[in-house]
Amino acid sequence: MTGRFWRAAWATIAMFGAAPEARAQTGDFVPPAGYSGGGPLPALATPIEPGTPALAHLPEGRFAGLFALDPDYRSNSGVQAKVIGAYAVDEPKGTKFVEAWAIGFLPVNLKFSDGSCFRFRAEYTDGMLANARLNRSDCDARRPPAAETGPPPPADRGLRPVATSWGYGAWADDRTGTTLVTAPFRKDFAPFLSAKIKLLAFMAMNSVDAPLGNVTMVARIGGKLTNMTLLVAY
Repeated sequence: MTGRFWRAAWATIAMFGAAPEARAQTGDFVPPAGYSGGGPLPALATPIEPGTPALAHLPEGRFAGLFALDPDYRSNSGVQAKVIGAYAVDEPKGTKFVEAWAIGFLPVNLKFSDGSCFRFRAEYTDGMLANARLNRSDCDARRPPAAETGPPPPADRGLRPVATSWGYGAWADDRTGTTLVTAPFRKDFAPFLSAKIKLLAFMAMNSVDAPLGNVTMVARIGGKLTNMTLLVAY
C-alpha cells in the first residue's frame, strides 16, 4: 500500500484510536512496519535546521551483534529483530542527556540538562528509516500516558524495570549490562530479545493486525548518544 494510505490510516487512529496510547496528535505518529515510499531518500535530510545538534547516520549492520533472540521464547509466527535505523546525536556542548519520550516509536523527543529539547524525526519508507533530522521542540511536547509494568520476572533474575510502551517491556540486568525486551499481550514474563546495551530510554508501537511492531532504543554506544529503531516480530 502507498505511503499516503498509511499516513491517512494512522492519522485516523491517532485522532480516534481505540487504545489509550493511540490518542495523539497526527504529527506524533509514524506507522509501524514500514510503508512503500515514492523512491529512495537520503539517510539525512537537508537543509539542517540552524542551532540543532549534529546528527550522523550509522550503518545499521554495525549493531546487529548487539541483539540476540531468546532461544527459550516460543512463537507461532516466527521471531525476528532487525535494526532499520541508527543515528548518533551530538549532545549540545556543556550539557548532558536527561530523557527521551515518544507517543509511538517515532518521532522521539530528546531533552538535555540546559533545558533544551529537540525532536528526532525520520521517514519510514521501504522498511528503513531515512531523511532523518532534528528540529527544535517544545519541552512540553505530549507524553504517553502512564503504562503499567507487565508481568514481573522471577525474583531471582534481579531485573530492573526500565520502561513499558504499547505492551512491550524493557528490563535492565545491571549485573551484565544488558536489556531484555518482553513481548506484549502476554500473561507471563516473556522476553524475546536481549540487547548488550545500557538502555537510557525505550519507546515502541505495535501493529494493529499482526504480531510485529517497532521499538526505539536510546543508549550511549561508543561514547555517543545513539537512537536505534528496530523492526521486531514476536
